[in-house]
Amino acid sequence: MNELYRYLTLAVSPEWRRLDETQRAADKRELAAVADGMGVRVHAYSLAGTRADADLLLWAVADDLEALRAFEVRLAGTRLWAWSTRPYAYLAARRRSQYLGEHRHDGGEHAAPAGPVGDKSYVVVYPMTKKRTWYALPAEERTRIMAAHFVSIPDTASASTTTSSSSRSNATTCASSSRSSRICARRNRPRTPSARLPSSSGVR
Repeated sequence: MNELYRYLTLAVSPEWRRLDETQRAADKRELAAVADGMGVRVHAYSLAGTRADADLLLWAVADDLEALRAFEVRLAGTRLWAWSTRPYAYLAARRRSQYLGEHRHDGGEHAAPAGPVGDKSYVVVYPMTKKRTWYALPAEERTRIMAAHFVSIPDTASASTTTSSSSRSNATTCASSSRSSRICARRNRPRTPSARLPSSSGVR
């Protein structure tokens, strides 16, 4: 599996919210149409009720960086993008962890393309940066620590040493400070491999 992820959060301005409903609806349709037509798999999540500093999370999945760059350039040309800021943006690579060794199991995160898992409603994205002191540890010690990490977070899909994500159904996984860089978002409907911005998306 050799996929790249781009996590983008959008926070719309108060001025945009004061536009008339027809214009706001047109802006959302424009953004969704651009996201839908770029050959990038996009999943939209609402941040309403989980973060105070952003409204929408877009999880974009592509096979190469150029596709993600082209996708974001097109998004940047939309009205809704111009009316919003991006509090958080992460780039991650989906790679099999070196700490798993030869381990395999049915239903593993690399057995299928990236994306929402079944009927689970939430995704948690958390940055994880390893310092130089981490790599100074012996490989055996790093493997032991990571094995404990994997066990402590069931159903976690490891994206990379930079960013990981997991889809979970329990809203209690969202319990984190709004000032934290951890992002918990609720999945939008309908559940298709493209971006949708319904009224429940938090972007109204």
